[in-house]
Amino acid sequence: MAFARLLLSVFLCATLGISSALATDCGKARTLAEKTICAHPQALEADEKMARAYFALREKLSPKGRKILLTSQRAWLKWRDFSCASEWHCYADKSREHAEFLRATPQGMVPVMRAQLPGKGRALTEVFAACYIFISPGTAGEIRYNEFVRKNVRDLPFGDTYKPENYSINDHPWVISRMKMGRVDERVISAIEYLSFYEGGAHGLQTAKTVNFSRADGRKLMVPKMFSDDALRGVLFEECVAQIAQRKAAEEEEYKTDAVRKVLREYGKDILTFMKDAEIWLLTPAGAEIYFEPYAVGPYAAGFYVCRFPAGQLRALALPPYKGLF
Repeated sequence: MAFARLLLSVFLCATLGISSALATDCGKARTLAEKTICAHPQALEADEKMARAYFALREKLSPKGRKILLTSQRAWLKWRDFSCASEWHCYADKSREHAEFLRATPQGMVPVMRAQLPGKGRALTEVFAACYIFISPGTAGEIRYNEFVRKNVRDLPFGDTYKPENYSINDHPWVISRMKMGRVDERVISAIEYLSFYEGGAHGLQTAKTVNFSRADGRKLMVPKMFSDDALRGVLFEECVAQIAQRKAAEEEEYKTDAVRKVLREYGKDILTFMKDAEIWLLTPAGAEIYFEPYAVGPYAAGFYVCRFPAGQLRALALPPYKGLF
């Protein structure tokens, strides 16, 4: 229902024009957000580049896509202005990030964004979702992918009235869902959802989930099963360990020497277990990536560890039915 209401609001708002999606007009700056952006050249430059990215994407879209984009842009602006308040560097960072998100939109798709601010109505949780959908899904894979997005949006705590102890508007719970597309071509639709959330304590938490569909028939592609157990436990595991060790050697003092042996001893079993999970594999134009969540193979502050495999290597290792996929 949440996703359905979102799409309905797209069409209801479509007739209101596009002025609220424009870059900040400093000659008419009235709000705290506008005044903050206009007072700092870096924030203003990022805001203008974001607006250019918006209009460049808009020119490529159908009328239906433009309506969806307009409502999404308004939701993002509302969330950005609330999140950043009077912090100019926040406006600059979020505007740059959003410009990249707009530019990354695959052909035939449109960004969908929805925001809920705490203190509005009964809602206490800040929620923001940014994803992509197919404007006019035609294949089984496109339909199933849109259903995946719809479920993700429905599962977010829009309308949530959860109130932690010592709640304040300055220390409220929040949930942010962002989607990044991997490979989107005639055979595959791949995406990863990054989910960040905070419910109190020293810091928020992060998780990630991937999905890979056959575009033609909508089958969920279980990437680990495309390889023999020997290949997964052998070449792919060894390569992934080597990549993790290389990063640890560059970032953590205790791994400066003998990093591979130390990674194997401390995380070897966990790495192999995670590699068998289809929901951490992302197919990309260059091959495939495996995403290890914070705490999985290192401290939380290290963030996500990612192992990358080129298409040629995957093609050589894949079982016969799947070699053509790479």
